[in-house]
Amino acid sequence: MAIIDAATAWLSPDIHSWGAPPRPCNGGWNRNSGVSTTATSVHRSATRSGFPSPTPLMWANRVIALPHGEWALAGIRFRDRNLERCFVDIIATSLPARPESLATLAPALEFFSEFSPKRLRIVIPDLDLFTASGDPAAPDTEPDLRVVAAALDEATPLSTGYVSLVSTNPDAASSLAEQIYGRIAADNPVLLECSHLSTASCLSDPADEGLLFTIRFRDEDAGVLALLRQDDYGLAGWLVEEKCVDPAFRGHNLSAAATVLVMRQLASHPDCAAIRDADTRPVI
Repeated sequence: MAIIDAATAWLSPDIHSWGAPPRPCNGGWNRNSGVSTTATSVHRSATRSGFPSPTPLMWANRVIALPHGEWALAGIRFRDRNLERCFVDIIATSLPARPESLATLAPALEFFSEFSPKRLRIVIPDLDLFTASGDPAAPDTEPDLRVVAAALDEATPLSTGYVSLVSTNPDAASSLAEQIYGRIAADNPVLLECSHLSTASCLSDPADEGLLFTIRFRDEDAGVLALLRQDDYGLAGWLVEEKCVDPAFRGHNLSAAATVLVMRQLASHPDCAAIRDADTRPVI
């Protein structure tokens, strides 16, 4: 429970107000707590790729001692599985959720020094507070991933009469998404540095759940929307696995309209009742 309590303390006030449970609904915490069961397989994969090979246990998540009796549960990660883009993921820490705590996490970098990581990543509750602390001694920070969520019962009242969601299959959705990503890359290639095309295999689970759609605008296929039942970052609900809109339809607010439509559908989803029974508001 100490790890769960520590991680929960770093969640945003919004998540707490939505009913963050005393035990994590975050699948990531459950998978990452303790020693990783996949450490050996990851080690073997990296060895085949020519990565200088520390001992297999160094690939496991570890509890690292920090000054003054504090601790951090951390693990080694690689951006886009690129062995040259190594960082340390702070899964939980006993340090208080304040900007000055970030500098105290430096031993986590030192612990994994055999990998030569250059950055730490940690979930923070308030982006503005942590990126503009005003303390000249504070470490440089920048957002790596913004977690954007909303409770299903807070769907924005929005006219969606011109937009519809049509169930589709993984092959058709992947093909349409590939065309859209190509057009996006032609207009603004930098956007694709953080966004990656979902393959047909990635879209099979949303399709199985009945949550894979073509976004249709006035009888034209304008985008793809895929949702997946997943609990993460202390939230219980659905992850947007894929959402892309053809640049040709820019300016019609299709992304927001599609999101509102699917939120209305999810409100009657069987899993919604189970989430509410756990005293947590379902979110997307």
